[in-house]
Amino acid sequence: LGASAGLFMMALACFQPAQWSWTLYLGYPLCQLFGSINSYGIFVFMWLLPDHQNFVSSAVGGVTALSDMFTLLAVGLGSCCGLFIGWFLFGICILSLIAGTCCWFLIPDKKTMFLFVEKAVGETDDVPQEGGEEMSREKEAEEEPTCCGEGGEWDLIKKSVSVMRHYKVANGLLLVFSIFYCLSIIYPVQEMMYYYQALFPKNSQAPDELVNLFAVLYGIGGFVCALMGGVLCDKLGLRVFTVVVAACSFLVACTIPFPSFAIQVAAQLFMTLGLSLYMIVCNRFAMLYAPPELFGTLSGVQFTVISFGMVFGMQGLSMVTATMEDGPLKYQVPFVVFGSLSTFFGLTLAWYWTRNPPPPVGAFCHGEHPQE
Repeated sequence: LGASAGLFMMALACFQPAQWSWTLYLGYPLCQLFGSINSYGIFVFMWLLPDHQNFVSSAVGGVTALSDMFTLLAVGLGSCCGLFIGWFLFGICILSLIAGTCCWFLIPDKKTMFLFVEKAVGETDDVPQEGGEEMSREKEAEEEPTCCGEGGEWDLIKKSVSVMRHYKVANGLLLVFSIFYCLSIIYPVQEMMYYYQALFPKNSQAPDELVNLFAVLYGIGGFVCALMGGVLCDKLGLRVFTVVVAACSFLVACTIPFPSFAIQVAAQLFMTLGLSLYMIVCNRFAMLYAPPELFGTLSGVQFTVISFGMVFGMQGLSMVTATMEDGPLKYQVPFVVFGSLSTFFGLTLAWYWTRNPPPPVGAFCHGEHPQE
């Protein structure tokens, strides 16, 4: 309903820009907010399909990538059929209402989902501790189980922080890896046009062609890679899969400096793969290191920290690049540096998990969860 309202306001701004243009500034963030919430609803199927949780997790990234193709669809329909963008947005609004109505009747409620959660995690007995150490009996006596429990939003945030503090090393490595990984992949995407214009001759059509090609690659390729990535994580396990994700950042850093159209296409393929696979690592981390009711909250707290880290990283980068001369080197240096750091911390995290494996799914439901 929220996403449909946002789409309707955007369509209204297109139909009557003189009177209703201001609705675009409300409709767009509303559509983004509720659209993201809708995509996260896919996570509930993790407990309906407990043997394919990574596949379900990857579907979120796949749907997000595929949704970007709607932009190209709107442009294509406008070019070949003369379809007005306002009618396109209104049509998506109606489809969103229909999909939301179907989901209302098909998706189980919270109480029912917790029954599936308890069944999915019911065979785990103990809570592994970081470093292999058991919690003291005194601490266990003071703590309460949290599986499928209730609590206010602030309590959930505090419990999520407790999980992060209890697993300080694993969580710290994940956060640092995530910050540099996002910078190594997202920053090249953000600067793609400017970088290609600096990399190729002025009269070259390569920058425009490569940017247009990336939209298609990320939409279709991202969807396929995300779904297959979930299956791959199920087969390889989180530790080996993290090495694969880190390799994407390494390959981007290795290929992106070369002024070749074909090599830049390869770099785009690695960026698409990296953007699609990364979220699986973070989602799996939250599933293993936190009880089910903290899955969303822990992910939110972690991504808040990652976002602040990226902001500070971008600010520091701006200060450094401001002193550099214009040209491809101005972009290539941070691309390679961020890619190298991302690879290092990704491999470090994978190595750490060889010595301190993550807890199995559902461990917290049969042990005690550390409280602040």
